[in-house]
Amino acid sequence: MLSEHLKTRREVVKTIVAASVVASASGALADEKKIRVAGLFDGPITDKNWAQFGYEGLLQVKKNLGWEIAYTDRLTIDQYAEVLRNYARQGFDRVVGHSGGFMEPALEVAPEYPNTQFIVINGQKTNGKNITSYIEDAYEQGYLMGSLAALMTKTKKVAQVQGVNIPVEVWSEQGTKAAMAQLAPDATFRVVSTGSWTDANKAREAAVALIQGGVDVLIPSGGGQLDIGTFTAAEDKKVMLVGNSADPTDVAPNATIGILGLDVTKLFYTAASSEPDAKVHKLGIKAGILTMTTIPGKVPQAVADKVAEIARDLSDGKLRHVEIGEKQ
Repeated sequence: MLSEHLKTRREVVKTIVAASVVASASGALADEKKIRVAGLFDGPITDKNWAQFGYEGLLQVKKNLGWEIAYTDRLTIDQYAEVLRNYARQGFDRVVGHSGGFMEPALEVAPEYPNTQFIVINGQKTNGKNITSYIEDAYEQGYLMGSLAALMTKTKKVAQVQGVNIPVEVWSEQGTKAAMAQLAPDATFRVVSTGSWTDANKAREAAVALIQGGVDVLIPSGGGQLDIGTFTAAEDKKVMLVGNSADPTDVAPNATIGILGLDVTKLFYTAASSEPDAKVHKLGIKAGILTMTTIPGKVPQAVADKVAEIARDLSDGKLRHVEIGEKQ
């Protein structure tokens, strides 16, 4: 029975991959070999967040370079390794895992397919051969969000609701904690992981519980569909919300006081289109990947000016920067 179950599982994953292949309509010469790139997404490519923005980067690869693309979305963690293998078997030149959760599966699979380049968005490792990682500077990201939250909280309680506490999330937390320690040392910062990047109901339940405990500034994870739950909780319960990666104002127009802009499309496009070099690349404010916008009328001008100053100092290296995996 177990072998039959595993066989069925593999067949399902293969079917998902095959059904997702999107042929490129490039005008390149027929005899010219096109680079083939596959994108793997844990959320739906219609989530108006992490997965969709990454998918838009994949579409730019097709439009700008004429390469052949394919994708699979709505993947669960237990499917990552097998889908990586399937694209490698199909002869794709580059296989891009669009979250740090693909890091360990890529390290497992890459040695089996030395002629395939594996690229991990928000990965933090390489095997020195055929794995290249591109990571948003989540410390800068967390520091900017933490700065605005620290300067705006009245209850001195700030919290974040995330999916899974992967290394890039821990790194972002370090930035938030550092900013709060500097700007509001008497405030507290709590993180709750729901265990899912797609379950908005779990995120909402967690956010509501945090609000009932006195939290008046919420920070979503920037990780996808689950953030809708955080947005609606903040709006309904009339607390403040700092947008993370996606603009929450359509869902939470009254709650949103600022938006951490993470250009996920540019991040994915850069990772997928650049020549793989088996290194780890960090992109942040200076690379134009991260921006911070405060909402006029919701945030005092003095606070907005201070946050802008902090962004400049981070970019210029005037503030201490903790690297991923480094203790604070």
